[in-house]
Amino acid sequence: MFQASALKMFYKENVVIKYTPLVLPLLLAGCGSSSGGSQEITGALSGKVIDGYVSGATVFLDLNNNGVMDANEPRAVSTDAGEYYLELTDNDQVCLNYVPIIVDVPVGAIDEDLGVVEEAYRLVLPPVMADVDHDSHITPLTSLAWDAMTVSLPDDYFKVGCSGIKNSTELHKKLLEALDKSTYDLGQMYNLSQDQIYGDFIASGDQEAHELAMKIVQGYQRSFRERADLIADDYNVWAYRYMYISGVPGYEHYNDYGYDWMLTGGYAKASSAKTHDTFALTTLYSADFGEEQQLYYRTGRSTGVEQDPNGAMHQYGTTLSYQFSSGYYCEREVNVETVWDEVDRDFTRYYRATAPMPVATPEDCVYEEFDVSETHTELAYRDRNNQDFLIAHYETFSSLINLEMSDFPAIKAEIESWNIGWYDNDDFDYSPAWWLKTLHEQEGEQAIRTTRNQDGYGEKVITNPDGTYVRLCAIDPAYPEFSEEACH
Repeated sequence: MFQASALKMFYKENVVIKYTPLVLPLLLAGCGSSSGGSQEITGALSGKVIDGYVSGATVFLDLNNNGVMDANEPRAVSTDAGEYYLELTDNDQVCLNYVPIIVDVPVGAIDEDLGVVEEAYRLVLPPVMADVDHDSHITPLTSLAWDAMTVSLPDDYFKVGCSGIKNSTELHKKLLEALDKSTYDLGQMYNLSQDQIYGDFIASGDQEAHELAMKIVQGYQRSFRERADLIADDYNVWAYRYMYISGVPGYEHYNDYGYDWMLTGGYAKASSAKTHDTFALTTLYSADFGEEQQLYYRTGRSTGVEQDPNGAMHQYGTTLSYQFSSGYYCEREVNVETVWDEVDRDFTRYYRATAPMPVATPEDCVYEEFDVSETHTELAYRDRNNQDFLIAHYETFSSLINLEMSDFPAIKAEIESWNIGWYDNDDFDYSPAWWLKTLHEQEGEQAIRTTRNQDGYGEKVITNPDGTYVRLCAIDPAYPEFSEEACH
């Protein structure tokens, strides 16, 4: 089943990674702390470098935000139990709010869990999260949070150092927004709180966070290497991440087949002056990445909004899917949609596809034009006023089937005429195969998402500002009453 987030994925603003979190460490010009000039040392940042506790790693404050340890930047070397003590001037302490703390872990450093480090790597503590009044730990989880932040931050953030960011209200605002979003995203994925992400999971005895951190760093580093290759080939990459799915709720089926990792990606590349090609993929990997299985691969060629007088984007392409019981299937598809507006939550999409046909190999899934009579699947999606509506027809279709894909105003007007609102009744002509309505609400600092479909009320998810959440399920699908117990 298509989820609303998947339907928006292709045409959200393309964002490329702008910060290089893995740079070979520079040779130290000396030990201790160096802030340049004659400024007086007035404080210090302390904490631990943690994968296991790591000694022999170089910690520095990246004052000019260039990802390289320069001569005038304060630095220290972690000692036993991963402890570091980074001496700072008044100016350095202000800069903790604007630029990251970076840790280069060289070959030969000692990880108390894994022994001698055999491959150099890098950890990062995001700006704002460093605090001279409290321990500031630097771990794979904080590094993953920073990696997530870099996707949201504007190019201008990486073109200036501490003073430039400090003097720009807009850049500082974007930095804080990116920090909140990264915390939220990690909470959604692994149900981790901010305290768990930025804490010492070894000292607290949080074995679950410790094990997760060691796994996440593998996927984090692999994601970056491969994403960097795509960017070098002129792709705009807005999603590319290896997710550790072993034991994660909802992924047990893949675990049963021996897969512990899932790669999800979305990227695009101009194919001409007027068109671009988009790609979305989901691939499963075994624990050691030795075995892989392509689960989903979607390709499409799209025209830009400037090619349509009504500002719609048109796309054609294929979707390859894999079923463990029966192999590969290929669908040909056409699609028209507006640009996703993140602020106003305004989006319309209409999609047609042929029936899934078995193919021997992924290479056999090739697009060919198809007639309306070959349509097997019809999807319509509307996001308006924090109310989402998604409807599907298979083999028997809605009134939209009589409209030309090129006539987007007529398509949008027809969808608008249906009972798509949360507070509308749920009667529809042309009997859909299924439909889904979602209501997004805000109560104080909590975001609330409630769903219902053709079977009645489904679930209510209450999300906290730090990304942790509580999932409630309908006690009786006929009524909007929910509890945690009903989910079991």
